[in-house]
Amino acid sequence: MTHDSFIHRKDNSISINGVSISIEALRVYDPAYTLPTGIRSVRYTIDPQTGTGHHFQHDGNRNLQGIHPCPQLDGYISNLQSIKAIADNLKEENTEIDALLASVLASYADKRKQEYPAIEELVVALWELVVESNPSAMSRVQEIQSRRLHTKQKYPVDRNNS
Repeated sequence: MTHDSFIHRKDNSISINGVSISIEALRVYDPAYTLPTGIRSVRYTIDPQTGTGHHFQHDGNRNLQGIHPCPQLDGYISNLQSIKAIADNLKEENTEIDALLASVLASYADKRKQEYPAIEELVVALWELVVESNPSAMSRVQEIQSRRLHTKQKYPVDRNNS
């Protein structure tokens, strides 16, 4: 026998029918959502066919009986897909924000270093041109020098950005 469920744990994690939902996503769906005063967690189950189940609210010391059925919690259960879509969107937005922050917070020197040609690339090009006297290496050296100059212009070294 399968029961629908809503669980709000004391760490503010939410589970609706076994699907983890962030408290932020639930509050986007229902800005008025909050635990009752003094309650730290909620466990609510309902058999969708019979309407029977349990509603317990825990205050940190004991379980208290909650109203059953509970229209608010039934609403969250019946709208799980909408709430999950909100949760997925928030997660995607947070991922984008984290990437943007990482990009913004990357130091000036790190950005310059990422665009600058690698030392190995410089050494190989010079070796082929100077030591091996390979005339075809000149175009590679010129291309690398062009990238170096572009990077130096984009990220000049000065007292403020070192």
